[in-house]
Amino acid sequence: MPIHDATNPLGLPTISDAIVDDRPCPRCSYNLRGLRTGDRCPECGTPIGRAQRAQRATAVSQAPIEYLRTMRLGAALMCIGLAPGAAAMLVAVVMFGSGNRQPEAFFIAAFGYAIWAAGTFLTHSDQPGAVEEARISSDGSPPRAAYWRWRGMNRILAWSPMISMLAAAVAMRIASAPAGPTTVSLVMAIASAVFALIGAFSFLSVSYYQALLADWAGDSEMSHRFRTSTFLAILGGGFFGTVFVDLLLRVIGWGSVGTLSLLGLAITAIVTGYCVLGIVRANLGFLGLFRWAIINQFTSMDINRRLSAKINARIAENQSEESRKKAGRSIHF
Repeated sequence: MPIHDATNPLGLPTISDAIVDDRPCPRCSYNLRGLRTGDRCPECGTPIGRAQRAQRATAVSQAPIEYLRTMRLGAALMCIGLAPGAAAMLVAVVMFGSGNRQPEAFFIAAFGYAIWAAGTFLTHSDQPGAVEEARISSDGSPPRAAYWRWRGMNRILAWSPMISMLAAAVAMRIASAPAGPTTVSLVMAIASAVFALIGAFSFLSVSYYQALLADWAGDSEMSHRFRTSTFLAILGGGFFGTVFVDLLLRVIGWGSVGTLSLLGLAITAIVTGYCVLGIVRANLGFLGLFRWAIINQFTSMDINRRLSAKINARIAENQSEESRKKAGRSIHF
């Protein structure tokens, strides 16, 4: 029974709104097609609210909770892994340039980038409802999820920085042996440089995909930050931070002109921090985006639960009153 505007001015969920399109439950992703708003999900019992944005399942506000949790975990791992990875790499360059060629810093950087790659794997999960248009095929295969080739490539290439750091650590370990540098250490050093270039490309590709996700969430400022600050982080933080430190330590010489060396390192640290600040803020905002999406969705479900109970109670009261009126009209004296 529909509720009139006088009793339902906010357009709250009622039992009269039929769900005619595919729509996942926000908690368990059960397909609610064929049910009515105001009812409960048959799988988890979550009240069914009225759909927003023309019942688009791809909206962040209506994405399944499990998807949002996966994205939140992936974004957290990317933030956790990126900071020690970049910091340890810079420390490793300082050690290398000062002649203290200990590979421990490169191992720490590899561990950080491994955490970042794991987070990248999670954040490149299939978007709910985002499916490419089905193409006519003889085998009748279902359509692929959107950007599946791009996401697969990013998931693989994201491990390149870790491989680069491991190769550099192994090369230094072999070179520091009593026998000195060998062919194996040279091959590992070349492999480290190659994977470093691949890692820079993957970092750009991953950041651009995060920008698309920010557009999907309606955050244009975050999207712009991912598109612009990535280049500054690679060129300024990567080239200036590592190459300049290495040149500084080689030209000035560690210990011979100690004051200038420390001053140059301080300037390098400040400029490098400024260059990577944008991408750090973008990744922290990316984490906050999905964190607040989960909080807002639980809050919305709780509000819908209370309002649906009130509306259904009002509907039941109106039906009981109508039944009493019909019973009174049927009595004859």
